Amino acid sequence: MIRDFDFAIVTLRVENYAERSISTNPWNWELEVDNVTYYHSSETYSDEINCTVADIGTGGSITTQMVFEVPEDRHASPKLKYTGLFPPKMVRDDTLLP
Repeated sequence: MIRDFDFAIVTLRVENYAERSISTNPWNWELEVDNVTYYHSSETYSDEINCTVADIGTGGSITTQMVFEVPEDRHASPKLKYTGLFPPKMVRDDTLLP
C-alpha cells in the first residue's frame, strides 16, 4: 500500500515564564496524530520555513516553525509534545493559523 503524505507546518510561539530554558530545536518536539508519533522533517531547515533553533531563557520569547511529514489521511486531533527536560505549559493559539 502506497500512502500519500502531507507536510504539516507547525508555528510555535514560545513565551518562557519558567525558571529553565526551552529549546526550539525540532529534535525536542514530536507531533502525535491519531496515537502515532511523528518526528520533524528535514524541510524544517529549508529557506521557506522560519525555523530558529535556540534556547529561550526566562522572560524570552520567539516564534519559530517546524515541519512534520504525516500521512494525508491523518489529520485528527494533532498534539505537539516537548520531549526535552521540564516540558513547558502548552496553549493553543489560533491567531498563529494562516
